[in-house]
Amino acid sequence: MTIGHVYPNLFVVGAPKAGTTTLVYWMRHHPHIFVSTPKEPMYYCAFPGPFAGPDAEALNEQYVSDRASYLDLFAEAGACRYRAEGSTDYLGTPGTASRIHADSPDAKIIIVLRNPITRAFSEHSHLVRDGLESLSFRRSLDAEQARTDAGWNTLFRHVGRGLYHDSVRSYLDVFGADNVMIALYDELHADPVSLRRRMFDFLALEDIELGVPRLNQSGQVRSQLLYDIARGRILPAPAKAFMRKALGRKRISNMQATISNRNLRRLELAQQDADYLSEIFRDDIVALSGLLGQDLQSKWLPT
Repeated sequence: MTIGHVYPNLFVVGAPKAGTTTLVYWMRHHPHIFVSTPKEPMYYCAFPGPFAGPDAEALNEQYVSDRASYLDLFAEAGACRYRAEGSTDYLGTPGTASRIHADSPDAKIIIVLRNPITRAFSEHSHLVRDGLESLSFRRSLDAEQARTDAGWNTLFRHVGRGLYHDSVRSYLDVFGADNVMIALYDELHADPVSLRRRMFDFLALEDIELGVPRLNQSGQVRSQLLYDIARGRILPAPAKAFMRKALGRKRISNMQATISNRNLRRLELAQQDADYLSEIFRDDIVALSGLLGQDLQSKWLPT
C-alpha cells in the first residue's frame, strides 16, 4: 500500500478562530473528500506530553499521538480523492510542515488568516464562553507565557498563535506555492461563495452549493445551564449514546450550534487592548505582507 493511499493528503492548518470550521464543513459535504473525526487530531504537532490547565483532559483525549490510531481515523475514506483533517495548531507549531511533508509530500495545504488582534480576542472570548477563563483579556495576555511554560491548552496562546509569518513561509517553502492555498477571514465574510469555489477549484473538484453555517461562535454565555445542556455536558454517557443513535450526529450538532449561538452575548474589544496588540504584531504583519505581496498593514493595523 503506497503512502498516498494511507496518509491524509489535505490539511486545513489554521489559523485558529479564522473560519477553518466552515471550510471543513464544506469539505465534509463533498463526495470526494473524507474528513477525520475529530477534526483536529493534532498528530503532526508532536507535542511532548499531556496538556495541563483548564480543560486539559478533553484536549488530551482529542490529541492523537500514535501513528496507528491516527491512520485509523481515515480507514473509512474508501475511494475518496482526498483524506482531510483540520488541526489549527499545525500553523503555529514549529516543524509541522516538514513532518507532514515526510508522510504526504503531495498534500494540499489550506491556510486561512485572520487579523491577529481580533483573532486573539475571539480566542479569549471562546474560553470565556466555555467557562475556562476567569481573567480579563489583558490579564490573560500578561499570563500567556507562564501558562505556556506550564503546558496549558494551546487555546490560551493568544499572541503565540497569531504570529503567522514563519509558519506560512515554512509551508510555502516545503510544499511549494502551487500546493498551498492562502485565504483571509475577511473573504469568508465578504463573499463566502467565491471562497468556497476557489477552495474547490484549488482541489480540482466541482463546486457544490452549500451555505455558511454559524459554527463555533465566541462570546459571553447568557445562561451557563442552557449552554451545558446544549453541549451535552450534564448528560450521562448512556443518554448521549441514545441521542446520537436516535437523532444522528449531524442533527445533534446542528441543534447544539443553534441553541449555543442564541445563548451568546457578543463581547467588544477595548481600543487600548487593540493598540497594545498592534505593537506586538506589527513587525510580523509587515513581514507577512511582504511574503504574500498583500497590504495587510492597512487591513489589520489601527490607523
